[in-house]
Amino acid sequence: MYNSQLLCTYHFYDKSLRELLPENERCENILKNVEDNNDFADVLYKAELLQVFGLNDIDEMNDLKVVEEMELLYKKIIGDETFATCALLSGKKVFTEDPVTGFMMMFNYHTFFVTHRCLCEFIEKGELSQENKNLLMKVHE
Repeated sequence: MYNSQLLCTYHFYDKSLRELLPENERCENILKNVEDNNDFADVLYKAELLQVFGLNDIDEMNDLKVVEEMELLYKKIIGDETFATCALLSGKKVFTEDPVTGFMMMFNYHTFFVTHRCLCEFIEKGELSQENKNLLMKVHE
């Protein structure tokens, strides 16, 4: 089951990602003490990705269980036009028109923190705010 309670933090350690979220402007005093550390961000990304799927080892990401979980998530969100569009856009980046594969690509390092944020909102509220729709489209264009 997808852990929608996890708060992603890996993007705080990568300036190129940190600048994408609007609330980071409101956290300016806290974030001014955060140093860029892409190696740490990468390790933290992997740990957070494992946590949302309840896994302990990165090798488990290839497990059929994770694929099935992503497919279940996809079925829940496909009715949302923004998610559907982003899944197709992500798929095209890896030369596929399969929206499920595209959805799986939305969990990559550069977009997972936004995808997770939007999934959590969708799971909780059944829809995305306009702010999150815009953000999701921005990172998947």
